[in-house]
Amino acid sequence: MQNKVFRYIVMYVLLAMLAANSSAGETRNDAAIASALAKPDKVVKASWFGYKAAEATKALQEAINSGAKKVVIDNAGEWIVEPIMLTSDQVIEIEKGVVITAKRGAFKGTSDSLFNLTGISNVVINGNGALLRMWKSDYFSPEYKRGEWRTGITIASCSNITVDGLTIKDSGGDGIYLGNAGGAQPYCKGIVIRNVVCDGNARQGISVISAENLLIENCTLINTIGTPPEAGIDFEPNLPHERLANIVVRNCVAENNKGGGYIVYFSNFNETTTNVSITYDNCSAKNNAFGGFMYNFWQGFEDFPGRTKIRMLNCRAEIRGSNETYNTDDYVAGITAGLLKFRSRQKSDIISRTKPFSDDGKTYAPFKSSTSPVKAPPAKTPPPQLREKFRCLLYARQGETATFNVTFNKIGEADMTLALDITSPSGNKIDVEPAPLGQEKDYQFAAAETGVYTITGLPGLCTAQLSSKTHCLSFALDAPLNIFQSTVSLYFLVPAGVKDFYAKVWGSSGEKVKATLIDPQGAMVNKQDNIPEYAFKLAASRKNAWKDEVWAIKFEKPSDGSTIEDYTFSLYGVPPVVAASKAALLVPQ
Repeated sequence: MQNKVFRYIVMYVLLAMLAANSSAGETRNDAAIASALAKPDKVVKASWFGYKAAEATKALQEAINSGAKKVVIDNAGEWIVEPIMLTSDQVIEIEKGVVITAKRGAFKGTSDSLFNLTGISNVVINGNGALLRMWKSDYFSPEYKRGEWRTGITIASCSNITVDGLTIKDSGGDGIYLGNAGGAQPYCKGIVIRNVVCDGNARQGISVISAENLLIENCTLINTIGTPPEAGIDFEPNLPHERLANIVVRNCVAENNKGGGYIVYFSNFNETTTNVSITYDNCSAKNNAFGGFMYNFWQGFEDFPGRTKIRMLNCRAEIRGSNETYNTDDYVAGITAGLLKFRSRQKSDIISRTKPFSDDGKTYAPFKSSTSPVKAPPAKTPPPQLREKFRCLLYARQGETATFNVTFNKIGEADMTLALDITSPSGNKIDVEPAPLGQEKDYQFAAAETGVYTITGLPGLCTAQLSSKTHCLSFALDAPLNIFQSTVSLYFLVPAGVKDFYAKVWGSSGEKVKATLIDPQGAMVNKQDNIPEYAFKLAASRKNAWKDEVWAIKFEKPSDGSTIEDYTFSLYGVPPVVAASKAALLVPQ
C-alpha cells in the first residue's frame, strides 16, 4: 500500500512539473510581458512569448521586436530557430547552459545566418558560455545550394556592438562575419568580440571585411574546415573604400585550422584606401596547415610608406614542431620572419632594370590597322570573367556601328544589374541600358568620331565577360585585373626599345593559378605553377629589343588539383593593355 501511494506521489510531481514547463513555455504570458515593458528597465524573458521546443523562432523574434531594453533567452529548453534579426539599443542576455540551434531543413538561402545584425547600433550579446550551433554537413549536401555565407553571426555596417561569451559551432560559413552592408557607412565601427570560441566553422572562425575600432579579445579559433580560406581570423576587404583601421587582436589562439591561423589579405585595397592599422598582442597560432601569420598587401603599397601598419607584440607560431616568437613594430616591406610568410619580393636584375611605362600624350589604335570597319576575329577561348572594376577599350572609326557583347554572370545570391559607362574619345557619355544579371546582352552605338571608346563597369563579386565580333576590344590594367575561373591567354605589346619587363600574378586565399609568359614565337619564357595569394613576378628580358612584339601570358588550372578561381595580375614596363586575341589588341600610337 505504501509503495502504491509513493508511486502516485511521484507521478503527480512529474505531471505537475511537465504542466508547469508547458505553461511557462508554450503559452504566451501576456501579463508578464505587459508588466515588464511598463517598467523602466524593460526586461523580458523570451519564453514568455510562447516558447515551443520544436520551433522557437516566433517567440524569440517577437521578444526582440517587443521594444524591450533587455531580452533574456532563458533556459526553457533548446531554442531551435530559423534566422533571427536583431535590433538596435538592446541587450541580449543568454542564460548559462542555453543552446540555440539552427533549424534543420531551414537556412536554404546561401546567406542565411543564425543571428543577423545589419545597419544597427548599441547591441550587447552576453552569452555566458551559451552555444550557437548550426549544421555544416547539411549545407554541403545535395539538398542545399552551395554557399560560404551561412554564418553564426553576421554584423554588417553596424556600430557599438559587443559579443561576449559564446561558442559558435559548425556554421556553413564564418563563426562571425564583420562586413559592409553598403550605404553611408561601408564598415562596422566600435565592435568588441570577447571570450568567443569559434569551432569547426566552414570558412573562417572570424572574417573581418570592413571595420574600424575593433577589439577581438580572449577568443579561440579552432578546427576551421570546409571551404577556403579556412583560417582562424581572415582580414580580407572586398573593395578599396572599405577599411581596416584601429584593430586590436589580443590574447587569441588559432589552432588546427585547415588554412592559416591569421590572414591579412589586402589585394583589393589601393592608394585611395583609409590607412590600415592592426595590432596582434599576445596571440598564438598552432598546427594551422598554411602557417601562423600570413600577409598579402595591395600591389604598390610599398610606394606609400606609413599607410599600412601591422604590429606584433609577443606573438607565437608553431608548425611542424618549430616554435617562433615575433615582435615587430610596423610592417616593413621585405621582412621575412620564420613562419610569418610575408610576401616574397623576388628581387632580380631584370626587375630592378625595368623602367615604368609612360603613356602620357599617347592614343591607342589597333596593333595592325585594317580597312574599315576594324574587325577582330573572335578569340579561340571565351573572354575572361572580370571581377571588381574594369575598363575596356573599343576602337571604332567615325560612322561605324560599334557592337559589343556583355555576359553578366551571377555569383551567390546577388540580385543586381551591371551599370555600364561608355565614353567617347572626346569624353562624351553614351547612354546604354544596364546589363541584366545571369544573361547575355548585345550592345551597339554609332561612332561619332574615330578613336578609343571606354566601357567601364563594377560587377562586384559577380563577373562580367565582354567581347566584340566586329571591333578591337582590349582590357586596360589601370589597376590590377581581377579574373575569376578563367583559363585564358591574354596578349600585350612589348614596344620597340623595351628590353626588360615583368608581370605580377597572385591567387586568392587558398586559391591558386598557373601562369606562363610566352614570347611571339610561342615559346615559354617564364612560368610558375600553384601561385598562391602571395604575388609572384614573371620577368623577361629580350635580346632583340629593336622592334614591337606581341607577347602573351597564359593562365591555367594549377597542378596541385585545386580549382582555378580568383586570381589577379598586372604588367610592369609595358603598356598596361591586354586582349583576348592578338588581333583585338590596342596599342599606343
